[in-house]
Amino acid sequence: MIPDIQWHGTRLGMPPWQSPEARYIAFTLAPRTETETALHVLINMECVPLRFQLPSLPGRRWTIVIDTAAGDAGRPSESVCYDSGFDVAARSIVVFESVG
Repeated sequence: MIPDIQWHGTRLGMPPWQSPEARYIAFTLAPRTETETALHVLINMECVPLRFQLPSLPGRRWTIVIDTAAGDAGRPSESVCYDSGFDVAARSIVVFESVG
């Protein structure tokens, strides 16, 4: 089980709290029950793309449900393994949902 919320930067568990110039943050929201899904939100307000690490959830994969850089409210995707991280476009937000 994961905590209700986990804060991250581009690296897991390393939110940029001490960097007043940082314009990025990520967080993971845990499911409340075993039948719900976890969410992982990546926010990049920098003027360049950034690569974010994604947490590993045993038996689950991440799928994109919202990508503001896609030109509309979302870019639903197939369940894909993003072990090497995910590139978030400049000034955009990506929301992942865990699927089993």
